[in-house]
Amino acid sequence: MKWKAAFAAWLLIAATASAKDFVVNAGDIPPFCFEADGRQTGIVVDMLGEVAKARRVGFNIRFVAWKRAQAETQSANDQLIIPLTRTPERERLYTWIAPLITYHFVIVTAGDRPAPRSIEEARGLSIGVLRGNPMEQLLPQMGFSNVVPGNTEEGNARLLQAGRIDAWVVADIVARDVFRRAGGNPKDLHVGPRVGEPMSIFLAASPQFPEADRKLLADELNRLRNSGEIERIVNRYRMP
Repeated sequence: MKWKAAFAAWLLIAATASAKDFVVNAGDIPPFCFEADGRQTGIVVDMLGEVAKARRVGFNIRFVAWKRAQAETQSANDQLIIPLTRTPERERLYTWIAPLITYHFVIVTAGDRPAPRSIEEARGLSIGVLRGNPMEQLLPQMGFSNVVPGNTEEGNARLLQAGRIDAWVVADIVARDVFRRAGGNPKDLHVGPRVGEPMSIFLAASPQFPEADRKLLADELNRLRNSGEIERIVNRYRMP
């Protein structure tokens, strides 16, 4: 039976050699990806965890400032980035692997300030937005003259609580969870009009990302979507 032991050892070596680790540049953007109690978690982190189990690959997730995450991914050849919204301005800067979540940007206020009833009414407000977010460029194009970029969404939520900004433009799936993590009561939020068209978050990568790796990751994420697993992951993070 020595040949069986040798064959089993060869399979183990071959499997180990085929395993691959990907560097993932991540923004600290709950509930998509964040660190809690020393653990990396979030909607997209959980999705990558399912990919890792199914395809025997690893993901080395490193949290950096969102603008830096984008710059480093663009300048590399083989890195991933999460959670990136696909926009026309970004189209040629990345390899787009697979869509993960669709959402809307909304205008929210807190406390005694009611939500604006329209985009026109909101234009005179000071608006907090995540630095590097598509809305940082889009809002001035829409006539908003007082856009206040912040380095993190939790920071924006704290500015809103403190009254240092009038309103906050944020993804609808993000707002209540981030507000709670920033020490606020989600019931104090008032959700106003949507801003722009629906947006999709993708798993994206460096411009020269290897095609074989792109296909491997895309195929597995599509399988997870078709099986309903992606929707189950998203539902775990939805707030009532």
